[in-house]
Amino acid sequence: MEIWTPADAEDVKFSVDAILEKKSPSYIRCPRDPVPVIFGKSTDIRWIKKGSSVAIISYGLSTHWAIKIQEELLKNNIEVSILHFCKLWPINKKDLEGQLQDIKIAFVLEDHYPIGGLFSLLLHFEFSCKLVSFAWPINWHSQSGLTEDLLNFYELDTFSITRKIMKTLEK
Repeated sequence: MEIWTPADAEDVKFSVDAILEKKSPSYIRCPRDPVPVIFGKSTDIRWIKKGSSVAIISYGLSTHWAIKIQEELLKNNIEVSILHFCKLWPINKKDLEGQLQDIKIAFVLEDHYPIGGLFSLLLHFEFSCKLVSFAWPINWHSQSGLTEDLLNFYELDTFSITRKIMKTLEK
């Protein structure tokens, strides 16, 4: 079964077209809140920005978090690349190896638990870059509330993740 995680309306169109063309079992997971369109042509996996050996890897809603975090890091003279997954599964390992060949450390932003999400998939492939995960805690059981309030409470907000990335890069 294919798993799609579009980040915007263009990704949704791309995902639906790909699913209808293949006619295979698929699952699409969309953000619940309205989101702006992200720069670039929709593909299974694409660089939103590339140029640094430090990357944020994200999908769906978490790609919007990644863009905000990237902006905050840039204010602190830290450049990061962003790799967005519109399609989480199946992943072509060979293609992904090529995408990650120049990356030394990758911060995976999960709109998911730390187990069974993108971070777990990437660990399974044993890429050479160091992987660090930011995810909803295991004890999070889809609590209700405004997205921003939940992100703040679980320290998945822009400020908290930016600070944690900066501390990791200082080591």
